Amino acid sequence: MGLAIDWSREFATCDPDYYKHQQRLFIEFYKAGLVYRAEANVNWDPVDGTVLANEQVIEGKGWRSGAPVERRKLSQWFFKITDYADDLLTALDRLERWPEKVRLMQKNWIGRSEGLRFSFDLSDGETVDVFSTRPDTLFGASFVALSPDHPLAERLANQNERLAAFVAECRRVGTAEEAIETAEKEGYDTGLTAAHPFDPHRKLPVYVANFVLMAYGTGAIFGCPAHDQRDLEFARKYDLPVLPVVVPEDAAAANFGIGREAYIGPGRLANSRFLDGMSVEAAKAEVARRLEAAGKGEYCCLMNSSFVAPAIRSTATRAGSMSIARNAEDPRSAKRTRATRSSIPRGISRVSATHTARGLSAARPWSIGSRLINISAGSSTPFCICFTRASSRADCIGLATRM
Repeated sequence: MGLAIDWSREFATCDPDYYKHQQRLFIEFYKAGLVYRAEANVNWDPVDGTVLANEQVIEGKGWRSGAPVERRKLSQWFFKITDYADDLLTALDRLERWPEKVRLMQKNWIGRSEGLRFSFDLSDGETVDVFSTRPDTLFGASFVALSPDHPLAERLANQNERLAAFVAECRRVGTAEEAIETAEKEGYDTGLTAAHPFDPHRKLPVYVANFVLMAYGTGAIFGCPAHDQRDLEFARKYDLPVLPVVVPEDAAAANFGIGREAYIGPGRLANSRFLDGMSVEAAKAEVARRLEAAGKGEYCCLMNSSFVAPAIRSTATRAGSMSIARNAEDPRSAKRTRATRSSIPRGISRVSATHTARGLSAARPWSIGSRLINISAGSSTPFCICFTRASSRADCIGLATRM
């Protein structure tokens, strides 16, 4: 009922006395090179004339207007949080008073991927770079797929009305990874072919596919249907070859086939020429070694597309989440020392696990950034304790008493 609340401490995120702290932090981040400007796809509501978060897109429509959402490319500010991704990851192991589900969601959000970036030569004389965490399956490739937002796809669409219509249809899905992943796998055959890196005479068809994300990797993939469920669904729909190249230890390669589910288990390489008989890890290393030696590949580490989050979306989200934490002691006070800021009790969340994880995804980068620019002495995590709606009353009381 609010009887125990000190209403003199009430504040709103739209008050100048509040958001001046947020603006000051952003300027300091900019000076330190921790934010940058770039173009990226957003969910655009044409009726409300505004950008929507993925959660505000319901079945492809804006949650307020009900209008079909469009995918648009707009210039935005971003946190350069990839520079301290390792810090964010390792800090999760020390958060013993966070629910395991929230920690897992944070880990998946960062999504650190190690793999091989290499190129395919195309039939039109160009090349296309792909990124794969499974280069060992390269001999099982049956197609190359581009994101609808890939520069090559856009150039081809300018010359092909049917492809342009397909790209436009893909963009109506929005930018949410979940929506893209769960949508029926569809593609458009560009008519181009890609030469296999280890066999130039073997040609792979090049598609524009609705399930390939431009923000992850290079925006292009090679499809190995036998060992990736998404690729398998696509290959079955377009009658593309499905060749298993990793088989269980106790299976004969000649008799091992793929049914409705891709094989993603352990095994040894088969149907892969010089890789036959190798373990998965040994085959990955051998493919990387050969392509790097040929000047066509590079082993690298990538982050999840959603990990590079917009620095400013609305007052109450990205920047607001961290400012709320930092200003909770006294949002109107202009006289706060570094020691005072670092001693702020770091909060308790009592909402859903998903909502909590999303808020932390905004607050944790601000916390680390504040430390890096010497504004705060705090850790990489602004909240040492975390409850969700699913936490039991006993858990809440027990954890709170240990703060």
